[in-house]
Amino acid sequence: MGGKQATCEVTVADAVPEGLTVTTYEALLEALRTGGASADVPTLIMLGSDITIPAGGDRTSPPINGSGYFKIDGGGHTLAWEAGSYYFLGNANTDADAVYIELTNIKLVQAPNSYSAVVGVCNGRITLGGNVILDGNGNMPVIVVSDEKAALELGDGCELSYAAGS
Repeated sequence: MGGKQATCEVTVADAVPEGLTVTTYEALLEALRTGGASADVPTLIMLGSDITIPAGGDRTSPPINGSGYFKIDGGGHTLAWEAGSYYFLGNANTDADAVYIELTNIKLVQAPNSYSAVVGVCNGRITLGGNVILDGNGNMPVIVVSDEKAALELGDGCELSYAAGS
């Protein structure tokens, strides 16, 4: 019929989904289990409300996500761990698959008298972007990066400061 033909280019950036908005721990857990395949196509997660990670597990509990690429935008909300929770973001073994977590616009709160970090990486990288608040309630560090296969990166907009007594 002699019509015009259109072509379209799709880049990897165009293929990245808008992300998942989660409002409950169960929805967050499900999103974290998807494990983005690469830095170009990470699992994108947006918090739609404050979320509490429940108490449970023990020192041998596996991490919440374990491996993959994640960008978590808190949307200004809080991700808080209850006292007695041993669940954490990251991985706990240098031989584990690498995990890459980028955090922005979020407050991470560790319960008082807790003895487990809430984000920990032995193989991979944690990137802190803008508007990240870490509240350890005077306990163990909220983020632990350990071993030669792990890195903590300060991304765009990240500022580190310390307030005595907080």
